[in-house]
Amino acid sequence: MGWVAGGVFTLGSSGVALGSVGHEGLFLFRCVGTVFLFACRHSTNFIPGFAPCEGAVFHHVCSHGLAINNCIARPVVYSREVNPVMNAPETSARQPAILRKIRMALAFFMVALVLSGITAFPLESELQKFIAIRGLENVAPAQAPTGFDRWILNVGDGLRDSYAKYPWLAYGTDWLAFAHIVIAIFFIGAFMDPVRNIWILKAGIIGCVLVIPLALICGAIRQIPFGWRMIDCSFGVFGVIPLLYSLRLTRALENKTG
Repeated sequence: MGWVAGGVFTLGSSGVALGSVGHEGLFLFRCVGTVFLFACRHSTNFIPGFAPCEGAVFHHVCSHGLAINNCIARPVVYSREVNPVMNAPETSARQPAILRKIRMALAFFMVALVLSGITAFPLESELQKFIAIRGLENVAPAQAPTGFDRWILNVGDGLRDSYAKYPWLAYGTDWLAFAHIVIAIFFIGAFMDPVRNIWILKAGIIGCVLVIPLALICGAIRQIPFGWRMIDCSFGVFGVIPLLYSLRLTRALENKTG
């Protein structure tokens, strides 16, 4: 038996039971293989066979016998403010669930980043396959049935001609692809320990927000169609959703563990 800031704690053979004794009454708490009984002043007659004691009587019953451990000289008053053990099971049970949700959201974000990066390596071959699926192999951009098809054919011609004459231009998009993969690697830290690496989530959110001005400003300068710029902006909009969700859960997890 020991004292904790005005309360009393009792340690059983297989766990910890934190109990309280008021001025009167009998309290029963269970631990694995152990029963704890507390009786206060004017209340010891609740435990037959023991003489009253001014203060509290600690009655310990276990599977191997019966023992009276202590008789405290004054009533024990339990304070709810120093009760971390009673709330620990509920808090501990919720922490893995919160962490699991954070990791699921970040796993989705990381996989999306890696896929975006990998698909940036074979741009020309990918685009030619897409043109073939659309049935536009022998169609000139000016004869395209829709504005979308006209843009796809223009990009396909540009990549084919530039890569044939200046193949080193593709090296720039190779680095773009690699950058996506590197960014995803940074989020492994937040995946493993989101509370300690919460700054990674915040940096990712800032990056997603900055996608919008980049697409609108640089896209206009590079003569990218407005509709395509909106598609580029959507990457920032949809990318920030799992990060904001993870940030909210991380703050909740920080409050529970802190």
